[in-house]
Amino acid sequence: MTASGASGSPKSISVSLQIRSASDILVIIPDTSAGSGTDINIPVRISDVTGKEIYAFGMKFTFDSHVLEATGATSSGAISSSWGAPTVNADNGELIIAMAGSSPLSGSGELLFLIFHVRGSAGSNTTIHFSEMVFNEGSPDVWTVDGNFLVDNTDNVNIETDRIKEFWLSQNFPNPFNPSTTLSYKLPRRLEVKLEIYDVIGRRIRSLINCKQCAGSYQIHWDGLNDFGKRVPSGLYFYRLRACEFNQIKKMILSK
Repeated sequence: MTASGASGSPKSISVSLQIRSASDILVIIPDTSAGSGTDINIPVRISDVTGKEIYAFGMKFTFDSHVLEATGATSSGAISSSWGAPTVNADNGELIIAMAGSSPLSGSGELLFLIFHVRGSAGSNTTIHFSEMVFNEGSPDVWTVDGNFLVDNTDNVNIETDRIKEFWLSQNFPNPFNPSTTLSYKLPRRLEVKLEIYDVIGRRIRSLINCKQCAGSYQIHWDGLNDFGKRVPSGLYFYRLRACEFNQIKKMILSK
């Protein structure tokens, strides 16, 4: 991994890291690998931002487009999830992401997830490089650590054999719930997915997923907040999963 300061000049620091001051924030892309022809969500990890008053961020990544194809980003399951879906602009070898919210970020861990389709052949690799990273309008300061991606020798035939054959949306658990619940679903192939929460009069109050996802099983946590980070009142709600021809709605109850 290569580390750099906010100015982009190289720094020789360890990923186990010693941050220069209490005001500095470290943002890391871990080294990852996946088989050719697969899809992968790569986390962008961040040190503790509690009390840093971060209401917005923008980032730009570059990488080898012969190895990876950027297909989007998601905040689902990340500390930025209350801000809703990120704004994404993916071009050949470049990925630009912006997010903003009405409440500041808090905690540490996954800031969001980058979504890629692996195009390269086994053994090829690329660096996912931070070319830009800024919080708010330039404060607080940030240090970034690039990540390396390797196309491994995953047997794609086995992946196809084990792939889920049908769409499936579970009943949320627990139900009734307070203050949070988990929604589970399965996808048989790679496609655009929308998972949304509606109130009893049909207004969409929260978008949990709005991105392309690969075949697999997913568990999405809803914390009882709307798209503006405000806690919703108790009552009956509906969650809707849309993915190509699949369109299903289920009920759930928030009890306080």
